[in-house]
Amino acid sequence: MELLELVKIIGKYRAIIMVLIGSSVLFTVALTYVVEERFESSALVLVRPQEKISFTGPQADKETLDFPIPRVVPFEAMTKTVGEVIRSRTVAEQIVRRLGLDKPSVETVWWKIWKRKIKGFFADAWTYLKYGRVEPADPLAEATELVQTLITVEPTKDTYVFEIKFLAKMPEVAAAVVNTAADAFIEYNLDMSRKESGATRAFIEAQVETSAAAVAAARTAMKSYKESHAIVELNKEVENNVNAVAELTLEHEKAERHAAGAKAKVEALSRQLGIGAGSTTKDARRLLAGGLRDQVMAELVVAQSELESDAAASSRLDATMRKHHAQLEGLPAQQLELSRLTLDLAVAEDTYRFVRKAYDEARVREAEQTREIRVIAPGMIETYPVRPVKIYYAGVALALSLVTGVILALFFEYLNFTLETSERAQEALQLPLLATFPRIDG
Repeated sequence: MELLELVKIIGKYRAIIMVLIGSSVLFTVALTYVVEERFESSALVLVRPQEKISFTGPQADKETLDFPIPRVVPFEAMTKTVGEVIRSRTVAEQIVRRLGLDKPSVETVWWKIWKRKIKGFFADAWTYLKYGRVEPADPLAEATELVQTLITVEPTKDTYVFEIKFLAKMPEVAAAVVNTAADAFIEYNLDMSRKESGATRAFIEAQVETSAAAVAAARTAMKSYKESHAIVELNKEVENNVNAVAELTLEHEKAERHAAGAKAKVEALSRQLGIGAGSTTKDARRLLAGGLRDQVMAELVVAQSELESDAAASSRLDATMRKHHAQLEGLPAQQLELSRLTLDLAVAEDTYRFVRKAYDEARVREAEQTREIRVIAPGMIETYPVRPVKIYYAGVALALSLVTGVILALFFEYLNFTLETSERAQEALQLPLLATFPRIDG
């Protein structure tokens, strides 16, 4: 069909098309005044990675929500974690309780009352069809589920800022929900951090007491031995060896603990990849070069490198400790025993200092306020709703009615078998035209 012919058909049925467009637009615009408005409010929350306060050594990794940030693609993991925490039932229930969203609202408009009744009837009917019975509704559970459904958490691209959004019938409710969600999220994170820090502090506190008792016992044993054998102190060379062995012993224990953690991480990552726990860094790099460039492989390379480094450091410490022990073995019996007691005391004191520093860290972490989460833009009470936007609905109605009108015009033309022109008559009858009669009005 040629464009000119299509334009003629549309012009022929233009009255029907115009009536259809006008009625559709007017009806849609009128409908927007009946449909309940929805207001959306949003609050911006900054989740900033932080480094732990450390008295025992440098802190290499940063954390967010007390979870370590992966070295590869850290933003994705943090985004999912923050979103799931804010949409969790715990936070949603706190929002409902604080704002009283579980309390039924009183409707005064008659058609809204009937709308609620009809909606409840169909909901109960569907529940009965699914489960064969209808249990009494829990307002708190329903309101919590509704909040979880309507609240959204979206990260701002390439930043640590998250936008919490909520859709509600009233702008005051929307703003209150997003602000309460931000506050509840901060309080939840702070409470979780304090509980974990408190448990850690209590555990280390017991270790401090045990270490202090060990120091006291070692000091008492050395004092008693000196008094019973009339020995004042070790000579300077022996004392230096004893101090060196004590420091090496503490370093060896630290290296073993770190190696145990690295080994466990390597085994877990190796099980995920199915390459075996005995693989080396070279094996992992070979697989990495072969195309497995994902987070698990990268973490495995780092963990295996740390494990190999810890093993080398432990071997060096063992060799140095054997050397110092050999020098101490050649001492006389009394000097040897005194050196052993001195070494026990030095190791106990070093252990106590290390545990005491860890205890101070735990106390600081338990007492500190959360610094990694901040509300940088609270939710505001919006003046205008996000829907229905009347011009959008009118535009959609105009486009749909126009398309529908053209389709109807083509359909009516298809059903029209009238031969309106001499050309169409010749084409349809396959006969020559002999004469035409002019149209005579009147």
